[in-house]
Amino acid sequence: MKRFVPPDAVCEKIVALLICGYDDEDTKAVAKAVRLWARWYETKYKLVWCRDRLPVDDKGNQCAAMCSESGELELVHPSYHKKLVKRYRGSGLQTAIGLTKPTWVKNVLHELGHLVTWAYPETRADAMANDVYRAAMLRLE
Repeated sequence: MKRFVPPDAVCEKIVALLICGYDDEDTKAVAKAVRLWARWYETKYKLVWCRDRLPVDDKGNQCAAMCSESGELELVHPSYHKKLVKRYRGSGLQTAIGLTKPTWVKNVLHELGHLVTWAYPETRADAMANDVYRAAMLRLE
């Protein structure tokens, strides 16, 4: 099944803004990427930053990011994510629990995928995130 993702140039801009937002801890760049995504798909959203905790899903599990059906995005703030990376660096847990910049970017893209589609949410959101990330990385190299 073919997925409807933005053109490569839009994917590149979104991923570049997310990477810039992560590197510089610039929430405005991340918000701009989310706004660009929402404008492309004509969806509404509310961005919530988690600065000192991980979001908790319906089952009580901590996760890297979360999106509700109402369009509320809970994202781990880049500075808190980097603190977690420092805490687990060298312990082998860093890669096991996915504390890397590409993983953070893919988590954000995954949650943005939830804004667009709720049918088979996890598989479709993963597929959209991978397609957007792959398209952007091919152009950024």
